[in-house]
Amino acid sequence: MKGFMGGWSSGRTGVAEPPEVMEALVQRVRTLRASIESSEGYAESTAAVLGSYEQRIADIDAAMRPIQVSRQAAQRAHDNIDRAIRAANDILAQVVTAREVRASALLSPPLRFCVGCSRHAVRLPEKICEIRLGGEIDDSVAVTGSPVI
Repeated sequence: MKGFMGGWSSGRTGVAEPPEVMEALVQRVRTLRASIESSEGYAESTAAVLGSYEQRIADIDAAMRPIQVSRQAAQRAHDNIDRAIRAANDILAQVVTAREVRASALLSPPLRFCVGCSRHAVRLPEKICEIRLGGEIDDSVAVTGSPVI
């Protein structure tokens, strides 16, 4: 029970605590103070360790910056080379297609144009020309080179 002047008492006012109780309380106070001092020591050492880790991380970041810059430059170069190769593949595919068309045009029989259609550059096989014009085929417009498409 709380007595006069804020101290603890056994319930009677003005009666002093027995020395054993006071000694136990003093011992508890000493233990608590020692624990607090120990905790403060641990907190300070932990803060020092964390500070050293922060410094180490900053040093590692500083050491990694040039490596990251060169890696990014290599990645950009890789991407540029990739795009150039894709463009070259597209162009090469067109060249191959043009050569195949040219080779097939040189190997195919000459094409003929209908007399009425030659000015429109419409290519027709001989049988269609014969059917449409009644057998009239103009040999002067026969194409022996590349066809008009």
